[in-house]
Amino acid sequence: MLLPVNFPAIVDPISESAKLGIQNIFAFCYVWSIGGALESHSRDTFDAMVRKTFQGVAIFPAGAGLVYDYYCDPQRY
Repeated sequence: MLLPVNFPAIVDPISESAKLGIQNIFAFCYVWSIGGALESHSRDTFDAMVRKTFQGVAIFPAGAGLVYDYYCDPQRY
């Protein structure tokens, strides 16, 4: 198993901005890899589940639109 203890030279701390970017990209991939195959009538339920699951981890603006309507802007990270 690769652990930081075993390989300290290759594990560098990442910035908070990079961490946030990785979390948002993961959430985006999650939405489209799982939710992309859903029928349109299931998307509202999936939207609510994703927002609850990723609360405090990824940023999905409240209000207009479903989680499908957002994208990751690499210029922000």
